Amino acid sequence: MNQKQYPQRWTGRWADQQTFDSVYSTIPAAYQCYRDIIKDQKYEDPRSLIRSGFKVYGQVDEDGIIQEIFRRIGIRNHTFIEIGCGYGLENNTRYLLKQGWSGIWIDGNQENINYINGNFLNSIGTRLEAKCCYINKDNVNSVIWPSSVIDDREIDFLSVDIDGNDYHVLSVIDQVNPRVIVVEYNAKFPPPFDWVMPYNSDHIFQGDDHFSASLTAYTRLMKSKKYSLVGCGVGGSNAYFVRDDFVDEETFLAPFTDKFHYEPARYFLIFGFINELPGWNMAGWRAGPERPEPVATD
Repeated sequence: MNQKQYPQRWTGRWADQQTFDSVYSTIPAAYQCYRDIIKDQKYEDPRSLIRSGFKVYGQVDEDGIIQEIFRRIGIRNHTFIEIGCGYGLENNTRYLLKQGWSGIWIDGNQENINYINGNFLNSIGTRLEAKCCYINKDNVNSVIWPSSVIDDREIDFLSVDIDGNDYHVLSVIDQVNPRVIVVEYNAKFPPPFDWVMPYNSDHIFQGDDHFSASLTAYTRLMKSKKYSLVGCGVGGSNAYFVRDDFVDEETFLAPFTDKFHYEPARYFLIFGFINELPGWNMAGWRAGPERPEPVATD
């Protein structure tokens, strides 16, 4: 490469200095927008999850919301499964792993799994199991169970983010009984629009709006599985469902409906939560053609 280049989010391609600088110039504005949003009266109730959000290794505010949910309902066995884990430097469960939890990371990209196996050496085989598999509704149950690091089907936390067949995969999972489930919804379709991406076992995300399902569809599905929607992330990506035996109006903010908890798509907030200096191990950036340099990850 003749000039200094930087990883570009989403595409995995490379951006020049001008593009990189233009993205970074949006960060103060995006973060201020976040601060303005959470001042809304809707979030003043202490049972609301929004103001608990913060980023450690998640994309926006996931780490704080997940921590707050478990502060309220307690932790049973410190176990998780994340389907669509990436290469481990930014996802919904790395912060849990950092705190001593055990679990399974699953991703369809072999390079991601190779990176995890080569850089999470203190956890692999003892607290962390990394599996390479392109998940669909026919194989998901056999992939997540049995596990070499989890011995109880009642896991604490399940995260599903595969940019496509998420709804269909979630609908058939029956080998584990999570207490908390987070799934990426498609915020383009606000309540009461009930939309699900048609199932396609070979679907590959194209960076467009053809993925997953609306929040209304997820709320309907999860109600049938005896889970309640307790909140969404401020970025309009993640919906948080808690098993009904841990949900009451003293613990979480009712009503537990898609209409009440829906957050619109605010994907620009991602750039307000980049919290390290530019570099390969920077939280919030996806690697390009090469994997990041090895870093102390666990």
